[in-house]
Amino acid sequence: MLNECRRQYADDDIELLRIQEFENTYEACKEYRAIFWYTRPCFLYRLLNKAFRTEQMCEIYKFRYFIRDLHAELQHLYSPFIQSLTAYKATLVVYRGQFLHAFEVERLKRSIGKLISMNSFISTTINRELALIYAGNGSESPQKESVLFKIKIHLKSTKPFANIEQFSCLKDENEILLSAGAVFRVVSVEEIMNSTHKNTVWNVELALESDVILNVLARFTNEYDLSLSPLLALKDFMKQVNNAELAKEYYAILLKELPTAHIEYAEALSTVSQRLEDEDDFEQALDPLERAINTYQTLTQDDLIYITLYERLSNLYSNLLRWNDALNSSNQALEFALRVFPEDEQRVQQIRQTIATLERSRFQSTARDPER
Repeated sequence: MLNECRRQYADDDIELLRIQEFENTYEACKEYRAIFWYTRPCFLYRLLNKAFRTEQMCEIYKFRYFIRDLHAELQHLYSPFIQSLTAYKATLVVYRGQFLHAFEVERLKRSIGKLISMNSFISTTINRELALIYAGNGSESPQKESVLFKIKIHLKSTKPFANIEQFSCLKDENEILLSAGAVFRVVSVEEIMNSTHKNTVWNVELALESDVILNVLARFTNEYDLSLSPLLALKDFMKQVNNAELAKEYYAILLKELPTAHIEYAEALSTVSQRLEDEDDFEQALDPLERAINTYQTLTQDDLIYITLYERLSNLYSNLLRWNDALNSSNQALEFALRVFPEDEQRVQQIRQTIATLERSRFQSTARDPER
């Protein structure tokens, strides 16, 4: 993370000093250190949110430990904060002011009644007038539109949020911070005249959905135990994502950081290959699967694993019309199957049927093109 920050601010001596300060002090400061640094107007807030906006896993991954810390701090503050409110209210109303491009406002107008997700941690305030200042009072229209979000949060929400004013670098803003991946329902979008200016401000009312998790980041930060191993958490996360580009990004990370002589390395490669295969990217799926097989061969003698892997490899070759390779892989699967199952076992018969089908396909292909 810090290497990336230094790269981004290589020509900014002031920010480089702040990066060094972070490196020197962050670990020593144990109480709500992530909240303090997130709210400090400097490199970390800007680069983290820039990474979130890209929606690229490789960029977000660089900040994984800080994301984990910030999310954990919000979780720790969440329960006492809720308890302090539920005695006299069932919902909390917060505000957020910001500039949006006109097309983004139009998108919100078309989304009334629908769900939207926000990729980053969301800073809000209970002070409407302060949020209106951040919205800009319509001062930059038409280049940018001033938007005041009014967000209703049911206090039984499962998404962590808390008043962070006590630990924030910026005091007196009554800041309520919501964790990444929050999902909202768009209730209304209205254009109103600002009472103190002639410009207009868009009022957008949102309702936080308590049990809906649609966003990739929510699953990455909230459903997996990053304290054990962020890479292995990401491997589990990859099992849920049908996206070939994310699979390729993860594969690149994997090759750099996981020890190769480890069963998790093989499992993760197999998962990446499966995601690529699900996207019909058979050529790209070959390499990680072959690497997975090679890694397993140095670590385990579990014949059941090899039956499945060689069946998958045969299927990839078949989809690529590489009949000889497909047959070799199926025969290897059969060899392992016969070590585990009797001859009349259904799994064995299925593999034999696959081999017969591949033989016919190879014969037909050769008949059409003798040089194949």
